[in-house]
This record gives sequence, C-alpha cells and structure tokens, in this order.
Amino acid sequence: MAGNSLKLTVAVTKEMEQLLAEAKENWFFDRTQADMLVELIRAGLDAVNKNKESAAKPANLR
Repeated sequence: MAGNSLKLTVAVTKEMEQLLAEAKENWFFDRTQADMLVELIRAGLDAVNKNKESAAKPANLR
C-alpha cells in the first residue's frame, strides 16, 4: 500500500452487512477485510468513471 495512506472509517448499513459477508466468503476468503474493501472501492470508482466516460460520448459512438 502507498506510503501516504489515508485512514477512513466506513459505516456499514444492515443491508450491506450481508452483502459484504458474502463477498468475503466467496471472493475474498484468502485476503483481509481491509484488502476486500480497497478492492471494492476501486471497482466502484472504476465503474463510476466508465459510466461518466460513456455518458460523455455522443450516442452514435456508444
């Protein structure tokens, strides 16, 4: 991890608890919870960026 890390506190809702538990069990069983959260945040940010990029393209280029 980068040397200039930022520590954050994440509040997990009841609805998210089960989803995160399933993700940990199915995909991240061999990694720490912190690693799992980093990967999920990165995937979410990538998805948002791709969404923005496709929205910025003209409809005929999608």
